[in-house]
Formats: sequence, structure tokens, C-alpha cells
Amino acid sequence: MTPFFEFNPALSNAAGTAQWTDGDAFTDVQSSGYWTSTTGAGDPSIAGFVDFMSGGVSGLDKGGSFFVAAVRGGS
Repeated sequence: MTPFFEFNPALSNAAGTAQWTDGDAFTDVQSSGYWTSTTGAGDPSIAGFVDFMSGGVSGLDKGGSFFVAAVRGGS
């Protein structure tokens, strides 16, 4: 299967075969940044960040204002 990549938002549908649309696995996804629960190794002022516009992942200073998404573990 060919890798599938989307942009704005960088999110595929639940099947992984097309771009996400509102209500397909998630609702109200913003093409913006979302914090993760991961903090910087040895630096508590850094947190993980996912850019849903481009799909980029990085660590940023916690001083920024971005979205969060509540998720639960399990399947």
C-alpha cells in the first residue's frame, strides 16, 4: 500500500484511505497546533507539539497557546 499523507489537516480518515472529514473518527479538528502530554527530556518547560496543518512533530516552550485533545487509552 502506498503511504497516504494529507495536508490541512494532516489527518487521514479512520480507514487510512482518504483525507479526514468532520465526524470520521474525530470531530472539530483544527488545522493548527495541538499539545501532547510528552514533556522535554530533562526540561519541564518543553512539551510535545503536533502541527495538524503540516503533520510536523516537535518540542516547544510551554508558553504558547495551542489546542489540546482529550483522548483515552485502549482500543
